[in-house]
Amino acid sequence: MLQRGEIIETRSDHFAVIAGSREYAAGRISMHRDGYGFLVPDRAIEGLRGDIFLPERQTAGAMNGDRAIVQINRIERDGKADGEVIRILRRAHPSVVGEFRITRRGLWVVPHDERIQNWIEIPVEMAIPPAGPPTDRIGGKSYVINDPSDMDGMIVNAELLEYESDGERAVGRIIEILGHPDDFGIDVEITIRKHHLPHQFPPEVVEQAQAIPNSIAAADLAGRRDFRGMAVGGAKYQDQQQDSGNQCFRRMFKDESWNTHVRTPSFDKIKPADVP
Repeated sequence: MLQRGEIIETRSDHFAVIAGSREYAAGRISMHRDGYGFLVPDRAIEGLRGDIFLPERQTAGAMNGDRAIVQINRIERDGKADGEVIRILRRAHPSVVGEFRITRRGLWVVPHDERIQNWIEIPVEMAIPPAGPPTDRIGGKSYVINDPSDMDGMIVNAELLEYESDGERAVGRIIEILGHPDDFGIDVEITIRKHHLPHQFPPEVVEQAQAIPNSIAAADLAGRRDFRGMAVGGAKYQDQQQDSGNQCFRRMFKDESWNTHVRTPSFDKIKPADVP
C-alpha cells in the first residue's frame, strides 16, 4: 500500500490514509520547463480545483511523469492548492537522451526534454559504452570512440544510476551513442528514447530487416508511375502543427504556368505470406 501511494508513513510506525485526505495526495508529476511543476491527483480532493502547484524548490528532484506523494500546504478559497513532494513512488525515466558535453567541471548529458531541467553527471569511466554495432538500428552509423572528448556534442542515451536528491545531481552512464545532431534520422531515434518506446528487437527480426534489399524490385514498380526523379517536399495544412504525410511537388512549364502534384502515402503493400 505504501508503494501504491494508498497510505503514507507520517512518522515511525504511524500511517495516514491518502484517499479522502486534504493533507496528502498521490498522483503523477507534470513538470514545466521553467522548473516548477504540478501534481495531477489520482482522486478528486474535496475543496480542491485542478492540479496541485509545486514550486521549483519543492519538487524534491522529481521528473516529469514520476508518481509521487505530495503534502498539501495550502488550499485557497478558489480551490487552487500548492504543496511539496515528500515521496517519489515510481520513476518514469530509467534513462535520459540528450547531448553529451564536456566542461571544466566534468562530463554531462544535457537532456533533450526541456522539462528535465538539470544536467546528468557522467563519471569519466562510464562515458564510453561497450563497443559493438548498433544491433537495434538498421542503417544506423557506427562510431569508433577512443576517448570521451570524441563524443563532445554528440547525441547519447544515458542510463540513470542515481537520481537527483538533496541538492545532489543525477548520475548516469552512457549506454548508447546515437550520432551527431544533424545525422539523418537522429530526430526519430531521440523521440523513441525520450518516450521510452521499445527499440530492441529479437535477432530474427533484425535479420529479417537486414535482408530487405536497398533497391526497389521491378515487380514492385509494375503498375505504378515512377516519380523518384522529381523533387518533392512535405505538405502541411495551415491549421496543422505536423505534416499531413502527403508529398507534393510543383513544376513550372515554359509558359510560366504551374503544375502541382499531391501524393498520399499508400499502405496497400501486403507482406508475403511466409513472413512472420
